[in-house]
Amino acid sequence: MRAPRDESTARVSATAGISGGRGSQNLLRFIAEGTAGTVGEEFFECLVKHLALAFEADVGFVAEVIPEDCGRARFLACWEGGRLAPPAEYNLAGTPCAEVADTEVVFYRDRVSELFPEDEMVVELGLQSYLAVALRGSRTHRTPGSARAGAARAR
Repeated sequence: MRAPRDESTARVSATAGISGGRGSQNLLRFIAEGTAGTVGEEFFECLVKHLALAFEADVGFVAEVIPEDCGRARFLACWEGGRLAPPAEYNLAGTPCAEVADTEVVFYRDRVSELFPEDEMVVELGLQSYLAVALRGSRTHRTPGSARAGAARAR
């Protein structure tokens, strides 16, 4: 599926073992309840934690493309190994995250570390599955850069 690109497009992505776990309705409820009442940085921290828990993942993250350098992204929050990880920036080239910019849904069931050998995090952690979904904002509420949220699991 392809989606038209505009400035109001935000991205949500999940790198995860998509099989098993919670049903889609329970998954959404779990994430919504986990982030309810939070805003700003706290919202992103709760979101990455609950994405990781919901997908039984090793990593959960929210990242945005850096507006001044569209070839790079930065984590707004990253949950790794059961705790928040320090902020980091990374190159988008050679990552599954880069593909989110051109499509509405990106999904890799397995072999992500094999398919994206240039993605240091994917390879280092041995991540295998990836799901990315674009979210749409209203034209009156524009999102700076493109944001991605996700969860990752190694097998």
